[in-house]
Amino acid sequence: MLLFHLFLVHGLLLRCGARLPFGQLVLRFREALLVALGTSSRNATLPVTFDVRPSRNGVSRSVAALPIPLGATINIEGTAIIQRVATVFVAQRYDVPLGWATLLHVVAMATLASLGTADVPGVGREMLTMVFR
Repeated sequence: MLLFHLFLVHGLLLRCGARLPFGQLVLRFREALLVALGTSSRNATLPVTFDVRPSRNGVSRSVAALPIPLGATINIEGTAIIQRVATVFVAQRYDVPLGWATLLHVVAMATLASLGTADVPGVGREMLTMVFR
């Protein structure tokens, strides 16, 4: 599911919106991506992203001063997707029926839980308990 989201959704947005191939974006931001993979922290990548952004992409610091930190704070898709998938998986495992209202509640709670997640690796598992309730 995450790979689908990464390659299809983000790939289409990059291709249509920025007219930039996905592979080219990965090459431009490889240092920031390596820091993100090594630390599992979105906030640890902020200084590296600010260093990489102007040198390879020609975006001024004043233009990127708002969207980069805002995106690191709000755009926590992975946590929200994992929490939704985990909730449905556990419900199916224990034969708990989920109606449409319950699924919408899970989507809302997972989104709110992901927005309130601290920047600590693995905290999404603890936030999952809030979605389960």
